[in-house]
Amino acid sequence: MSRHYIIFKSNHLLKDDFHEFIRSYGGGINGVGHGFFKNNNAIIWISYGGDKLDKIFYKNELALMNKKYNTFPDYDIVIEASNYGNSKSLALDFCKNFMSKYSDTVLYDNNGNYYSSLEIKNLKNIK
Repeated sequence: MSRHYIIFKSNHLLKDDFHEFIRSYGGGINGVGHGFFKNNNAIIWISYGGDKLDKIFYKNELALMNKKYNTFPDYDIVIEASNYGNSKSLALDFCKNFMSKYSDTVLYDNNGNYYSSLEIKNLKNIK
C-alpha cells in the first residue's frame, strides 16, 4: 500500500511555478500535469491542481494547524510514495526541498503528524 503525505500551503502557487520547481530538482511532469520523481525502483507522484482546498473535507486538519501553527492554508499538494525502494526517503527529500523554498507550508503524514517548514529540516525519516 502506498503512503500519502499532504503539504498544506497558505499562499497560491502558479502551476507553471510548481512544474518548474519539480523540473529543477530532476523530476518530470506527466500528461495531466502531475509531478513525479523516480530513483531506480523508487517513485513518488505529486499532485497540485492550483485550486483552493476543500475546507469542509480538511476541517479537522485545518483546525489543528490553526491552533498549533497559527496558519490558515488554502492549498494542498498531495504526495504519494510507492512501497518500493527508498520511496519514503524520496518523498521526504521532496518535502524538505519544497518547504525550504516555500515556508508558508505544513506537512501532514499518514500517521497524523504535522511538521512546519522549520521542523522538517531536522527530520531524518518519514512514516
